[in-house]
Amino acid sequence: MMNRVNVADKKFKLFFFFACLFFTLRSYYFYSISLAPGPVIASAILLFLFLICNPVLTKAEFRFVSILVLIFALSSLGALVSDKPYINSIIGLVINVIIFLSIISLKDKIKSSLNVLNYLFLIHALFFLIQLLAYYLFNEKIDFLQPITGEVQRVSGFERIEDHGGVAVFRPSGLFSEPSSYCAFMITLLWISKKSSFLNSKIEALVLFTIFISFSISGIVFSICYIFLTNVNNLTFKKVLSIIIMSSIFLFMMQDQIISYYNYRILNLDSDNSTGERMLMFTIFYDLDLIYQLFGSGVGNDIIDIPLTTIPSLLVYLGIIGTLIFIIYISILFIHYKVSIDSTIFLIVISFNFYKISNPYVWFILAMLLIVSNKDDYLGSDEKKYNA
Repeated sequence: MMNRVNVADKKFKLFFFFACLFFTLRSYYFYSISLAPGPVIASAILLFLFLICNPVLTKAEFRFVSILVLIFALSSLGALVSDKPYINSIIGLVINVIIFLSIISLKDKIKSSLNVLNYLFLIHALFFLIQLLAYYLFNEKIDFLQPITGEVQRVSGFERIEDHGGVAVFRPSGLFSEPSSYCAFMITLLWISKKSSFLNSKIEALVLFTIFISFSISGIVFSICYIFLTNVNNLTFKKVLSIIIMSSIFLFMMQDQIISYYNYRILNLDSDNSTGERMLMFTIFYDLDLIYQLFGSGVGNDIIDIPLTTIPSLLVYLGIIGTLIFIIYISILFIHYKVSIDSTIFLIVISFNFYKISNPYVWFILAMLLIVSNKDDYLGSDEKKYNA
């Protein structure tokens, strides 16, 4: 009987690992079908696990899922009556419900399976380092996307900065379209793994190192936030001194590249496309008609033709009133699941440069935060040591 249970647990972990892996492959977007199959496959795997495990939802969980369905249904009305609704976003809402439902209902099994994230980190760090070493050892820019999707990774299209004032810095992105995407996925998964206490410390250091040398401004900010929040309660003089010494040595060895590069980026934010777009989001929102400002355009009604991050997408799709209702809903969720303060702060920080609210990965991370960030589960507990 025990062997059957162990086999079942191993199979669950394997399926869950592939679900997480496919979520991280969203950069493999095929324009011919307007679809990134990775998140769809990941959602199908979670639904499969939900069906075979047949978990029982509590009354509270059923209410939360029902309210989410209602919010999504109302938010899609604006798109359905528009001239050119983006159907993929509306379909994505169904996928988001499946993700949310599957994760919160399978929370016990998932929480015991999060050690598989260590292997996922190794896979992505490996491809990141292959790009890095290929460039610095052989002067070759390996593109993991273009041969498959036709889209050129940012590492292969970086001439604008490479030609500016000798501050060229090669920016690997692994299996992602650009360094900022790599950082967003890795730092959020690191947080989930850290809160579950299954994160291998050496793998954690490796991933943080890769984020730093990706030279993504948002990645650096997220990393600093992550390091501070995960160490604020147990900082010692020895740890602080070690961090200062290691950082000083690294900065001294690469001072020409690092300091000149970040000096250029920070002093020229107006010429940085990503920064400009993020600032432009709020400007465009305040120029919208009052009806859109109050009630939003609806998910799938893309009235703003630039990529939206989480906070701006809430305002554009739901409006000010809808955003307030949504924040109340999320707050009730966090209170019910007793989400810790540090996880709440972390979520707020990344939301300013994360994916739009209709993106499946947003709901994957949100649901995972709910099940791993219970302050009662980890308060005063010693961190487990797991060696991948």
